[in-house]
Amino acid sequence: MKKIITLALLILSFSAFANPIDVSCKQLTYKSAPVVVNADQYVCHTQYALAYSWTTRNPIYTTEFLSKDHTGGEARTNDFRVDPAIDDRHQAKPKDYHKNTGCGGERCDQGHMTPDQDFSACAVCVSESFFQDNMVPQHFKNNEVIWKGMEVKIRGYAANHPAGVYVITGPAYNSQTTPTATIGDGNIWVPDNLFKIMIDASTGKSIAFYMPNSEQKDLSKFVVSISVIEAATGIKFDSSLDKKSVADFNEFVAQSKK
Repeated sequence: MKKIITLALLILSFSAFANPIDVSCKQLTYKSAPVVVNADQYVCHTQYALAYSWTTRNPIYTTEFLSKDHTGGEARTNDFRVDPAIDDRHQAKPKDYHKNTGCGGERCDQGHMTPDQDFSACAVCVSESFFQDNMVPQHFKNNEVIWKGMEVKIRGYAANHPAGVYVITGPAYNSQTTPTATIGDGNIWVPDNLFKIMIDASTGKSIAFYMPNSEQKDLSKFVVSISVIEAATGIKFDSSLDKKSVADFNEFVAQSKK
């Protein structure tokens, strides 16, 4: 089946070498958008963009620009719903997450890859963050503790750095052809691991996290080089990034404090 590229509800034509995010919403990614070979669609929203897989029914990655101005007092909406930019046949439904035990025998949350609180100065943006194509089945103890804490630190870092940051987030699987577990009638793939990369917009310095999709406690143990994430996912990140070094976690924490 020929793959379709969708941007903001419109089907567009691009050259074989152009990443649609670079064409239509390049402000949301650092220099150039991550490159993948297995994306079925690319979607731009107001403050985040994503590459999407019809097979896993999950984003391959999401990318956003985050600054202090993007956070405010807009309330969480919890209006989980399918994204009208993607055919319903290819998306998870909120009901796929109901009463599931697909995360190691425990509940999977609808885990935001790009979090709603990053958009809390914009009501429309908060609402868009609850599209299903921004979600993966995430172990509830991971989502609500260590992952949430990491997101808070990244917002703190962005608040302390006027140029802002770029953040790329996504799932990883032990096999690209067979899921370890699925949930719901739609057979949504449960990620084995999760990653997040934060890039300082001013300096290009980055910190990358890669962790199992399960209950974890010590965020410092999951700081990796970007090359680890490339190897695990097949995603290629901008060539100007330092992909071999492992960032200093303590320095990141210090620069994240308000």
